[in-house]
Amino acid sequence: MSDWMRDDCRNIITQILLQSSRGGDNGRGLQFHQHQSVDIVMNSMSKIATALVLVSISILLQGCAVSVPAMAEMERGEKFIGTTTATPLGGSYNLQSLDGKFVSGTYNPWDTSTTRVFDFSISDGRTGRVIVNRTSETSGYGIGKLSTGEKCKFTYGNTPVFMNF
Repeated sequence: MSDWMRDDCRNIITQILLQSSRGGDNGRGLQFHQHQSVDIVMNSMSKIATALVLVSISILLQGCAVSVPAMAEMERGEKFIGTTTATPLGGSYNLQSLDGKFVSGTYNPWDTSTTRVFDFSISDGRTGRVIVNRTSETSGYGIGKLSTGEKCKFTYGNTPVFMNF
């Protein structure tokens, strides 16, 4: 909250408390400690404003996600299909095979390099690394190797179907 907004709010709250203390106690001797009350209200307003800003930023950032289709194929013919998703906070890819295995990993969507390296893991314990050639902002293809020595291919976005090994 800016200083001028804080001062305006403090003045309004002080005026409300002054009016309440003059006629709102019905002769019972109710006393307001103006500065303490104003500080309590201002601190509460500041916390509420901060929370609203954080929630708004979070909603905006989640609304800026871009997802494109992705595929991976292992040398022995095992195929995975899913999506890659980029947000201002980070990128991830999640793919699944017909037999229920998952490939997942993360990447930096702000990296504008033409060639990038992605690490990934498979739900059965294998890991791997692919070198990806970016063909546009939302597409690319690459080759890689698993921890078992098996080769793999990866493609995302509007890229051609896999070539033979």
